[in-house]
Amino acid sequence: MNDLGVSEIVGTIMLLGVTVGLFSVVAGVVLSFPSSESAPLADIVGTVVDGEVIILNRGGEPVSLDSRVLVDVDGNISRYSVGELLDPDFAADGWWDIGENIRFDIVDLCGPGSSAETVGLTIIDGKSSQIIFKGFF
Repeated sequence: MNDLGVSEIVGTIMLLGVTVGLFSVVAGVVLSFPSSESAPLADIVGTVVDGEVIILNRGGEPVSLDSRVLVDVDGNISRYSVGELLDPDFAADGWWDIGENIRFDIVDLCGPGSSAETVGLTIIDGKSSQIIFKGFF
């Protein structure tokens, strides 16, 4: 019987075993890192009507009430949460859902006599800290 043929087969099987083992270790390390949360995909639009800012959630995923709203009126930035600005009837379920809107008066933010040339709005998801909406009116 020829022992050289058996030696090559054993060597190949051992090399294959080491390769599979190494790949398993690398895959385990890479896959054990936590993945980042993704921001909800929501279709949000905004407008200004007679000095009132109206932000409407037109569809997509609901937005959590702890998401942050940054309102920039002529360079003066005010910070709120969605829960603070959303009507209490809409906020009862804990989410800013489709068809619900946020309304606030610009004069309440900057005071009477302000020009309010530009109004910038940024909504940041509370869990992932990613921007959901950014726009200027």
